[in-house]
Amino acid sequence: MAVGRDLSANGRGMLLANPHFPWGGGMRFYQMHLTIPGKLDVFNRHLAWSHTVDTSKHFTLHRLQLDPKDSTRYLLDGKSVAMDKQQVSVEVKQPDGTLKAVPRIIYSSKFGPVVQWPGKLDWDEKFAFSLRDANLKNDRVLQQWYAMDKADSLKAFQDSVHRIQGIPWVNTLAVDAKGQALYMNISVVPNVDAVKLAKCSDPRIGTELIVLDGSRSECNWDVSPEA
Repeated sequence: MAVGRDLSANGRGMLLANPHFPWGGGMRFYQMHLTIPGKLDVFNRHLAWSHTVDTSKHFTLHRLQLDPKDSTRYLLDGKSVAMDKQQVSVEVKQPDGTLKAVPRIIYSSKFGPVVQWPGKLDWDEKFAFSLRDANLKNDRVLQQWYAMDKADSLKAFQDSVHRIQGIPWVNTLAVDAKGQALYMNISVVPNVDAVKLAKCSDPRIGTELIVLDGSRSECNWDVSPEA
């Protein structure tokens, strides 16, 4: 909660954060002070900020129409395309306590890895589903947080978010020493407008996830030169 000067007792900004992350464990979200090689906080003498998980869609699924002759190939604009294959090896603990390397093959389309959800997103003889993540190549997040921490005003804070566009999947709230409050969701999302969504989505999947037709190039994400 970002409280502005109109509601705070001292006429300055006040920040109360509930990021909706666990209180403990590997996913714990907490304030951390770094002293080597520098200091990076979520506040300075000008302003304070925090995040809370947003409700935006940050990835889409693409339904692949499989080649009837080979279920590891899919049709794109009428042409058969081979899935990429990557073999990985994972050490699995055996009943006797020893570790055994178990090989697996990960398949990917041009959109991303092929995923399965039994009963919802099955890989059968007709279709498979590939996941495309808007944040897969987002390596700007540390630069983004550093710029936000260095901001000396809410305007500079906002300008850094618009310029870098590195916030991955969270809302942002902030207050400054002048009592101004800010709440925004400017995170990385797929560029799919309502027209394309109506033309290309598959509502028959029975899930709230966005599923696009992966057999037509016209259903790919749009590319914005400003992004």
